[in-house]
Amino acid sequence: MDREQPVKQASPGHTVENNQFVTHAQKRFYASDLCKEARGLLQALVDSPDYNTTPSPLIINPDPFVERHLNRLSMHPDINLDGYISNLKLMTSTKHSKPTP
Repeated sequence: MDREQPVKQASPGHTVENNQFVTHAQKRFYASDLCKEARGLLQALVDSPDYNTTPSPLIINPDPFVERHLNRLSMHPDINLDGYISNLKLMTSTKHSKPTP
């Protein structure tokens, strides 16, 4: 028996897009030049063999690397983009990782 899915109701200041709540601040971020810059920097990490951007099986969010981090940046507009990317580079670098046995 099919059950009807409850309709998501957006609270004031939010809309529902792609079955997710989106704030007006997130919409502004995705329309900004900062988002375009962030997308380019994140995609460069994905394209580089120097960084492991393949998600761990332990990660709950199945979104691709770029989209997952753009979403995080959209929710925290005060994050310094250069610092954020620098930390991602440190965390995903393959140069300093332990060799596999």
